[in-house]
Amino acid sequence: MEAFDKLGEFFELEIVSRGTKNRARVKRQENAMGLIDVLTEFGFDLNCKSRMARHQDNRIDFDAVLSSGRFEEYQCWQRRPVFHGLSRVVSFVGHGPGRALFWGVYRVGGKQQVLFEDLPTDVPWIWQAQQPYYRYELEPEPGYEQLVEGEFVIEWSSERSWVQHLKNYRVVACPPLRTEVFSK
Repeated sequence: MEAFDKLGEFFELEIVSRGTKNRARVKRQENAMGLIDVLTEFGFDLNCKSRMARHQDNRIDFDAVLSSGRFEEYQCWQRRPVFHGLSRVVSFVGHGPGRALFWGVYRVGGKQQVLFEDLPTDVPWIWQAQQPYYRYELEPEPGYEQLVEGEFVIEWSSERSWVQHLKNYRVVACPPLRTEVFSK
């Protein structure tokens, strides 16, 4: 309960109804909570080797990737070894200019390099380069369901840099958080 009270110090929340979903909009405050603050409240280990990634590719029908339920598979494939040596990836998808929608925290397992001619062809995206790709084993980390189910949105300052060190980007929208999460 103490951790939940701590969140109240950072957030001034306005509950917004949108169809069957409610979400909380964060009103800007001087001491507004950032991404790292929220992840820490959910138990994220800041000492683990991690990066944050914002997925959005205008060269493909990215909405088709999301609606097909194959986003996790999509993010496993990388042209460069961008997740090499990491233990966690904090994943987002583009949510308008300068915004990113939280998609989850993923454990990074092994990786393998796959030759271009061996890449799967039954995917809803086009391979951008005729070169080997890296396929990472990424497993969703439990405990972030409230953020995934809601609309947890942060500012993303550099859209050109889609993989970055974890930064305390400002929270723009946050789902209503159940207090039992913070009574661990």
